[in-house]
Amino acid sequence: EIWDKDDKGRIDLKQVAKVVKKMTKSADKSVLAAAEGKDSKVSKSEMVSLMMASVPAEVKAMKPEDSAKWVRAHTAEVQKILKASAAPPKRGRRDKLVGIEKKVQHAWEEKKKNEPSVEESKKEKFFCTFPYPYMNGKLHLGHAFTLCKAEYAARFQRLMGKEVLFPFGFHCTGMPIAACAEKLQKEMQVFGNPPVFPKEEEPEPKKETERGAKKETGGKKGGKKKKGKGKAAKKKSKKKYQWQIMEEMGVPKEEIHKFADARYWLSYFPPIAIDDLKRLGVMVDWRRSFITTDANPFYDAFVRWQFNTLRAAEKVELAKRVCVFSPSNGQPC
Repeated sequence: EIWDKDDKGRIDLKQVAKVVKKMTKSADKSVLAAAEGKDSKVSKSEMVSLMMASVPAEVKAMKPEDSAKWVRAHTAEVQKILKASAAPPKRGRRDKLVGIEKKVQHAWEEKKKNEPSVEESKKEKFFCTFPYPYMNGKLHLGHAFTLCKAEYAARFQRLMGKEVLFPFGFHCTGMPIAACAEKLQKEMQVFGNPPVFPKEEEPEPKKETERGAKKETGGKKGGKKKKGKGKAAKKKSKKKYQWQIMEEMGVPKEEIHKFADARYWLSYFPPIAIDDLKRLGVMVDWRRSFITTDANPFYDAFVRWQFNTLRAAEKVELAKRVCVFSPSNGQPC
């Protein structure tokens, strides 16, 4: 599946020759000779036969699990060879559209289209906002999908002649950021900075038994597939250590140690989110963007006012409840 194919599913023999030459000490002359033709194409089965001819005899004699490891390693090698030899993708149309997008967004910014004078306006007003995304990482496609609903409403209401106010907040309170910062502190204490983690053995692939196959398909009765992993499980990183997760998120290695201070998260991820949202073209009034926590005294005062007002109106009360408590940081989980 990793080979470039034409509209008939045929593979360029030159690619096969290049891979065979790279993977074997002595290149297969028949493969190279056939590749000299400019339009040489082979079917998938012919390509597999040519590749199998170059497999060393000792590999053919291996146990199934050992040969599987060899194949996996060389598949990765083939991918690298093909990627290096692939022609750069044509992006002319995409670049043209991106150019138009930037030009229009620049015009919006110059004319301050997303900065309404709500106080002075005599027009009918419309306010919308988006549930503050949590700033323990970058925004993803799920945020963009949900945000489109607020974006559509705001733009529609503006087309209806209303004065639209669309602010944007970033959620930084709660335990996730503090917990991640604490993990980094412990990892640096145990493994150093930068940390050197112990090597982990690669888990062997699970053997599928006949019973397991029946269980996956629901047996003879319904033929239904077994329910897959939940959304939270799919989103979770497979990396064991927080430092590795930060690397996986694209944080530069030389900056990761700074995230051991929980407040550094507040200054790192919100500006990245704002840049991404501006590129998306949302009609947010960025004069009115903010973060939560006491790092923002204005929003912190607003939340205190809310709770004092609700308590005075006897809408909320202080009470006790059973919760999981973390002795290490003195916080309920």
